Amino acid sequence: MKIIQNTLSSDLFELCKNELDIKLEKNEWKSSSLYWDSYLSQGINGSALTSFTSLDIQNAIKKEISPYIPECDIVTQYYVWQPNSGISLHRDKKYKFGATIYLNEEWHHDAGGWFIWKDKEKWNTILPTKNLMVLNDIDEEHLVTRVASDIPYPRYSIQIWGIK
Repeated sequence: MKIIQNTLSSDLFELCKNELDIKLEKNEWKSSSLYWDSYLSQGINGSALTSFTSLDIQNAIKKEISPYIPECDIVTQYYVWQPNSGISLHRDKKYKFGATIYLNEEWHHDAGGWFIWKDKEKWNTILPTKNLMVLNDIDEEHLVTRVASDIPYPRYSIQIWGIK
């Protein structure tokens, strides 16, 4: 797992947040409870919402993260982690890599939504931090802990998939 601080330029980070805000007003979201495989929500009783980024945003993200990822096509999605949402332990086997960029300005440690992964030796955790990217390019097992039921606002992120 690679951890990259300040992944996106300030301008692109703001563009992503603005596009997300606009999308939140539209009816173009899918619920994880409707399309994720059941093992991904084992022990999770909430759902995350997903929506694709625009192609302009996707291309800009690819350009800015290209030093960190293998050459391949990518897919980018916004994730809105609602109360009680999370994702159970899994691997991203069907992708060349998976990455997450956190969009919240801040995230409280008691709000859940921690990213946890197992490397060869131990379990590791990351609290979602503004503009931090977690890059899983060696197919490590990982999960997102359940988001607290009383959060004042959802946990926002961009998910990036490398297509094999």
